[in-house]
Amino acid sequence: MKMKIPLLCFALALLFSVSMPLQAAKLNIGSAKYDAKKGELKVSGGLTGSPSGTKYSLFDEVSGRLLGAVVAGEKYQLKTSDFDVANPPCSVRVEASGQSAVASVQNAPAECSVVKFTLTGVVRDEPIPFATVTVTVGGTTFTTVADADGKFVIEIAGIDMSSLVLIESTGPNPTDETKTVDMASIAGTLAKLVEDADGDGIVDGTENPNINNTPYTTALFVLLGEANGGETPTTLEELQNAERSVDATELLQLAAVIKLIVDGGYALPIDPGTGEPYETIIGFLADAEVDGNGNTPVDNFIAVNEEAIDTAVEEILNDNDIIPAFITEGIPDRYYWLVPAQVGFLSRGGRAYDFRSTPTQTGEVLAVQSGGGGGIIDGKYDWDVVNGKLVLDWTTVAIDSFFAFDGPTPMFTRVTPCPSAAIR
Repeated sequence: MKMKIPLLCFALALLFSVSMPLQAAKLNIGSAKYDAKKGELKVSGGLTGSPSGTKYSLFDEVSGRLLGAVVAGEKYQLKTSDFDVANPPCSVRVEASGQSAVASVQNAPAECSVVKFTLTGVVRDEPIPFATVTVTVGGTTFTTVADADGKFVIEIAGIDMSSLVLIESTGPNPTDETKTVDMASIAGTLAKLVEDADGDGIVDGTENPNINNTPYTTALFVLLGEANGGETPTTLEELQNAERSVDATELLQLAAVIKLIVDGGYALPIDPGTGEPYETIIGFLADAEVDGNGNTPVDNFIAVNEEAIDTAVEEILNDNDIIPAFITEGIPDRYYWLVPAQVGFLSRGGRAYDFRSTPTQTGEVLAVQSGGGGGIIDGKYDWDVVNGKLVLDWTTVAIDSFFAFDGPTPMFTRVTPCPSAAIR
């Protein structure tokens, strides 16, 4: 009997050792410290059993910004100075092998994780002197006043990298100082500004054209709101969905309307709802009420001033300060042209344009024939950048002229006249 108790205990111990699963190794952060003298953040930790070649990625936990990465084994150490030294991360996140770990940063100052930028832009078609410029980031507003040439410099800050940056301006109409000009733009997210800044914390209108307020950015702002159910987009998802619904022809026409009001001396029309002139340009453009003929106030303005609108569209297309110029080195391998669609609906059609720069500048358009035919369209062309425009010279296929919208970029134009609107 004396031998049975130890054997029983041994059996029970064996039973529990078999039935209780081993806990998987967890990624950990052993230390996260900020060295103010060196302007350096050092993070170390480990993942037991992790093989050599494991990638450890370090993020600012608040902003979500990637700070650095290292390849290591069970133990890792990350050092980085890739942040504003005055605003290091409050807390960090390390990701590896499908796991993540979070830790507060020791010695981080009070204003940690704040991302700061300096925006430099201009309010213009003709310069709008001394315009008041307001930038809104995540519910926080920053305000400055432009100089006599409509140029402005403003410092902004934010924490949430997904926040959209809204830029609005008001100033005297250069053709009638008793009237007010209002313009607007959405410059993208804070994360996009980080990319645009190229590490120097400064973003100007050449790096991001939507830093500027122009007839083009304002027309785009209005159409984005219209596509988003009449509300200004507040998230990146809403912005991207709305962008897919923008019609380039309508965008240029609205920009031309603004140009005529700002530069051409055209007065804001009468608001049918009040019997008084519209108070703001954006209010006029955004009025979706239709008359007995099914036309909006903007539709009627365009119809009455059709010739002037066409002239203004050409001036806008040829003004690289309003629509950024193409550069040969910046042409991507492929552009997609899609028929605008309402949010939540598929586009009715589209084309893919391939661009090759070597050995010669040639390209090819690929599409599916509309009208139920379903045939494959395969047309070739030569391309070039002429005076800031991307020009397609069709050599083996005729195609109707069109405008193709791709964010703030210029429009496609075509050189060779086309005798038919059909693709052949």
